[in-house]
Amino acid sequence: MWDTIGNWDLSLYRYINLQLTSPAWDPFMVFVSKEAVAAWLFGAAILIALGLRRRYALKVLAALGFVFLVSDALCTNILKPTFHRVRPCHHQFDARRMDGICGSTFGMPSNHAASTAAMATVLAVFAPWPVAAVAFLAVLVTSYSRVYLGVHYPGDVLAGIAVGIALGALVSRLLRSQIRGSLK
Repeated sequence: MWDTIGNWDLSLYRYINLQLTSPAWDPFMVFVSKEAVAAWLFGAAILIALGLRRRYALKVLAALGFVFLVSDALCTNILKPTFHRVRPCHHQFDARRMDGICGSTFGMPSNHAASTAAMATVLAVFAPWPVAAVAFLAVLVTSYSRVYLGVHYPGDVLAGIAVGIALGALVSRLLRSQIRGSLK
């Protein structure tokens, strides 16, 4: 079974990284990948400040920062060393890479996917539904960019999304217990 999953992951990686590319999209994918987290935090801060009462907005912004930091630390310090899955850009020599982007040796799970999914989950709980929809679209675009750029397998980003959703849900549940009433 694991061989089948690994073959599917490699095939989908090669298809996205080698076939579903275009020089017209390259700068956008590099931007999304490099600037994703900063843009996320800034955009979320504006949306929350406009849509929520001040004291709730501050708590939600703190939760966004917290899930970002925890997801990054969890993936970097615990999960990546545990899984030891080498990024494709380190050993798939026919991989298409942009701007020399590759990252550390291990790539499972994707920090970008985990961080953006954690923040999107918090927003899904505390912000109006259009904000949540845009947030999850951003998760998909950011995650896709990581495979497009050759730095992650699809399984890496799916694992990152799962980690992020779980962390975001846990933090949202804890925060929601602190806040009485609906914020939507």
